[in-house]
Amino acid sequence: MAGAVVQAKTKAQNTAATPATITFDNPVAAGNTIVAIYGGDDYVTSGNRPSGYSEPTGGRQETFLGHYVWYKTAAGGETTINATPNAAAFYTMIALELSGVGTLNVSNGTLNATGANTMTTPTVTPTAGARFAVATIGGSLNANFNTGMGNWTGSFNEAADVATSLASGSRDNIGAASLSYSADGVTGISATATWDGALSPQSRTGIILVFNEAAAVVTNPRPVRMVSQAMNRAANY
Repeated sequence: MAGAVVQAKTKAQNTAATPATITFDNPVAAGNTIVAIYGGDDYVTSGNRPSGYSEPTGGRQETFLGHYVWYKTAAGGETTINATPNAAAFYTMIALELSGVGTLNVSNGTLNATGANTMTTPTVTPTAGARFAVATIGGSLNANFNTGMGNWTGSFNEAADVATSLASGSRDNIGAASLSYSADGVTGISATATWDGALSPQSRTGIILVFNEAAAVVTNPRPVRMVSQAMNRAANY
């Protein structure tokens, strides 16, 4: 079963607040995977991440912007995700509901405290098989981001893009993109995003997660048994 983004929700908090909260439009289905992404002016300690969520390797990047990814398998019915920054903060959040994915295969993250118009996640190499990658890029800038991120490389499809909009101070921008593909166990994968309007954030972050896609479920094997039975009967004549 190929992985897919069932729903994506974004939030830009343009007045300092805590906790950081985002709510899906629809309750999450049991067994689906929730990915929560935060990018804000203040950091979130590991103990203050959303309750019941795991933080993957590389999922914590702190350079002016605090950029984090957390994930969990849904029990069913979840709507709201809460994380608690160290202090009231301006922040952005993205919440993704994924179907058709299982366990996390590999992940990593990186940061860069210099300005540029693009940012690339680390390259990771998952084991061979059907895989679903989620990449998120973040940036902080002392001006508004306007339209945020534009092109993503590597056939990644953007799922969400959100930025704070303030009269002054540091603004935050995070985006997320996904890709369902077949990994060969040798070739690495990464994603690059470009900011629109030739913007160059002063700090940039990139995190990538690759999940195993769930195995296809055979719902009606009866036709196969019927063919086998017919072949057995023919062999007896």
